[in-house]
Amino acid sequence: MAYVIGGSGVVYMELDLEKQTITTPDKNKYDWLNTVDVYGMSGFSDGNIYVKNSNGIEQIDFNKKTQEQLLNFSWCNYEKNSFENLQVADVKDGTYLLCGEHISALPYGQRYFMGNGSFKIIELKAADKNPHEGKTIIELYSSYGYLSNELSRAVLKYNQTSTEYFIEVTDRYTSEITYDYSSINNADDSANASLNYMSNLSSKLAMDIMNGDGPDMLLNIDHYNQLKNDNYLADLSSLVSGMSKEKYFTNVLDISKVDGKLYNIPLSFSVIGIQTDPKYAPTTGIGFTTDEYAKFIKDAMNGKDVIINGQAQYFGSLFSNMTSTFIKNGKADFSGPEFAALAEYVKDNVPERIPDNNEEESSVDFDGITQPEVVNAVYGYIGSYSDYINNIESTNGCTDLLGLPSIDGRGPTIAASDSISISAQSKYKDACMEFIKILISDDSQKELAAQGYFVLNRDSFRAVGKEAVDYFNKTSIAFPFGYYGNGEMPKNRVTFSEDHIKALEKTIESCSSFNSQDPAITLILVEEMPAYFSGQKSLDAVIKVAQDRVQKVLDERK
Repeated sequence: MAYVIGGSGVVYMELDLEKQTITTPDKNKYDWLNTVDVYGMSGFSDGNIYVKNSNGIEQIDFNKKTQEQLLNFSWCNYEKNSFENLQVADVKDGTYLLCGEHISALPYGQRYFMGNGSFKIIELKAADKNPHEGKTIIELYSSYGYLSNELSRAVLKYNQTSTEYFIEVTDRYTSEITYDYSSINNADDSANASLNYMSNLSSKLAMDIMNGDGPDMLLNIDHYNQLKNDNYLADLSSLVSGMSKEKYFTNVLDISKVDGKLYNIPLSFSVIGIQTDPKYAPTTGIGFTTDEYAKFIKDAMNGKDVIINGQAQYFGSLFSNMTSTFIKNGKADFSGPEFAALAEYVKDNVPERIPDNNEEESSVDFDGITQPEVVNAVYGYIGSYSDYINNIESTNGCTDLLGLPSIDGRGPTIAASDSISISAQSKYKDACMEFIKILISDDSQKELAAQGYFVLNRDSFRAVGKEAVDYFNKTSIAFPFGYYGNGEMPKNRVTFSEDHIKALEKTIESCSSFNSQDPAITLILVEEMPAYFSGQKSLDAVIKVAQDRVQKVLDERK
């Protein structure tokens, strides 16, 4: 059997090596097979076929039409992420041999690059006795089953020290809810596919939690507004009630709350904003109004917007940044001047669509680059010291991080890098809270900061920030990001200092919203607003339909 993934999905083909023929069977013949795993199938010395996925190792039997899990990585006395880049090398007599590249993290949040990997072999054998026998299993849901190094260590620590409970990591929705790559040609297509995936996953999580079938704990669902109420998630405010603003970024926790309740704790976070020179700072000092942003693009950027989206997705982003203005207490109201102002700005200043990936002109200089190009502003997720310092370098010293264009000039946005929640229906809330206490402890926060992540603990944030600027003054920030030039490592244009970390700390304090959206609602706006942008309908007509559709979604959730 072979398979091909194309625009129409997965197509199976059967190869008869004796007759030298290829036939295409009914796709339902293989509907028992998880297509996410199928590419990793291998046969080994015991004559069976196995596949390794994020959860463990499974045996595939084409005669019985079964895919059975034989080994769960959560059961092993290893950090779960240790298996991420490994493949099954052999299976024999109950022993599993895995091998592959182990990629070590670069300092302070730099991206991985060739040269920091090593070959690793792990041999797994069943223990004579299960050391966790009799413990109650707590399910920790993680999309696609992956954990960061720090979370993997925390899970292992909890499992080894708890006498009553055992955390098992699952990705139970991976095969059921998939991300459609088939029609992605540009950033707008990618955003639309992501919204559809998140909408489906959010609805499935809501249904399972309400039915009492959901996971006990959930990682990184902080951007699903649909789940942020007492029906779905537990209020975690008590876990952070003793944190002072002198030692912690309590404003990050405050803006993470919904109606005064903390349904997700951001363990580490990014800042979403526009990094530019302080001289371009708008009236509020922390973010642009739509008029100010239009002037900034014209004067500072020569008409080139740093936010790259077509009208529909662009509007969806601005709307999500101001959701609380348009949706309050379960009621949608788009009739005010704020909604109209956002719509008019997008219509007048944003292109209808962006070029497909194959239409974009390449700007790579293959003759070698000795210094990165200087720009006046960059936009995106600043999730590590490396991101921030690299942006300072590429903008030749710009330190201000400003919010997306809005009606009131609000500040930049916080997005969780890793966050954790507890199901409101879990029977083991107290045990789950004990695990979260490990994650927000000073030791864990220090470990997260050491990897370059921004963390709640200010002491760890500052200490690692100082180390980062010292490091990048000695090791060019340009080199790990691909500026190899003629073989010589280019020198930084900027001398980094603690002042840069202080500016970043001030930026974090200025953040005024949390990056959470309701993908089902954003999709409605992405579908309805183009009729106004293209002139097919008046804004009032579009608002009437869009508001009615959004309200129906909100009402169905009550």
